[in-house]
Amino acid sequence: MRSLRSAGAMAALLSIAVVGCGSASASPGATASPTPPAIATPTASPNSTPTASPNPTASPNPTATASPTASPSPTPAPTASGQLLLYYVPPTSQGNYANGQVAVVGADGSGRRNIAKGVQASWSHDGSAIHVMTEDASCVPHLADYPAGGGPAQASPAKLKAGDYYFTWSPDDSQIVFTRLTHGMTAANCKGSNTDTMSLQQNLMVMNSDGTGLRTLAANQPSVGRITWTPDGKTLVWARWGAEDAWGPLARVNVSSGTITNFTSSKLQFGTVSISAVGSKIAYSVGDPNSQDQYTHVYISNLDGSGKVSLGFTGTNDGDPVWSPDGSSLVFDRTSIDTGDEQLVVIRPPHTTASVVYTPVLPVDSPWPSIAWSPDSKKIACLGATTPDTGVSTGIVVVGANGTQPKTFAGTAGATNVSWQP
Repeated sequence: MRSLRSAGAMAALLSIAVVGCGSASASPGATASPTPPAIATPTASPNSTPTASPNPTASPNPTATASPTASPSPTPAPTASGQLLLYYVPPTSQGNYANGQVAVVGADGSGRRNIAKGVQASWSHDGSAIHVMTEDASCVPHLADYPAGGGPAQASPAKLKAGDYYFTWSPDDSQIVFTRLTHGMTAANCKGSNTDTMSLQQNLMVMNSDGTGLRTLAANQPSVGRITWTPDGKTLVWARWGAEDAWGPLARVNVSSGTITNFTSSKLQFGTVSISAVGSKIAYSVGDPNSQDQYTHVYISNLDGSGKVSLGFTGTNDGDPVWSPDGSSLVFDRTSIDTGDEQLVVIRPPHTTASVVYTPVLPVDSPWPSIAWSPDSKKIACLGATTPDTGVSTGIVVVGANGTQPKTFAGTAGATNVSWQP
């Protein structure tokens, strides 16, 4: 069974996850078989009404923030609807907490431009800026926003601690959720030489984007998994992990009150989570090591966990599901256990027939985007690989959602994630 790593475990911070789709494309319209049963359209349950926010805790002790360097002079805006893809190239030596290159490239493959050095990056909700996180030699993170069109960065006033990680901005960029080591970062942890599980306990934190209002949503967690915001910014969907990276449930977290509600079994191991644009449907990858079917499958359900339907079947490992912006389709990777074939597939609920749009794919669940839709839901971007087992990306590939006209972007080799501008 493919390993689904905890996004919160320190081991996951010491390596860079890569998901790729290779250079040989499948014929459009090809289907994977056998086909699971059709999805019954479930009724979405309403979200719980948030309660008043508790008084924020004091901000952590200030840490000197390194002033980010200005980005290079802007190049002419690329064509192809003016959309940009964001990707991250790691340093040659992938040491823990090493800052790699954050860059953008046009949706037609033109106009690559380096933005900044960092260990994490994401788009602002309107696509006008890029959130970049950089770590210094003491593992203290520094946040800054870089204009998508080029120009100097605006440093965040947030005072953060060593080991703070997995920063995820709310849909309106007003709040940031992240993880914080409960007992603080030790020098050994910063160098990646400490595996003591107690030292890896984490708190789930949230703050305003200006660094105010810091508070703890969940304390003393043995490990923190993938965290995703609902489109309204009121709720987090949290792929929790149990003690020592054991199986854990999916949970909803009310951002205002901090109330946590588990809505799946605690004996499942969760990977990537994706929420539809309207917030009524969730897709996630999950494996159950206690089942005779020890494969990873993708499921679709309502946000409260009801109406669950599996999109997989025995003999395949599926993961990394991503909803299209219009909510009509879901893309994920599929691996045949018998043949080793790695495929990028698309389904269109309520049907579950999977159309192969690209192959081969290197399926590794990652906390950062590794498959991305174009804003009009007509194309898909992923990362190329010479063979599924290389672990090295040959660059960004963009292919039609029906498998047509795949194109590999020159100058993007080594990319480790990809995210389309909203």
